Amino acid sequence: MSGIIRIKVEVSTNKVGSDDYNIVEFDRDEWNALTDAQREQYCREVMFEMIEWNWEETDAKD
Repeated sequence: MSGIIRIKVEVSTNKVGSDDYNIVEFDRDEWNALTDAQREQYCREVMFEMIEWNWEETDAKD
């Protein structure tokens, strides 16, 4: 089966209104050739592109 497959990647946090999703398209044959681990890694990369985050060194105790 050839064609395009659409994958919905979702992300949310415990904050109200933080839900978001993105649709990515793959050639069906390419998607089917990926392992589950490769699919998960790709979708995780898409998810990280959807969020803003940061880190910093701090002296805070909590």
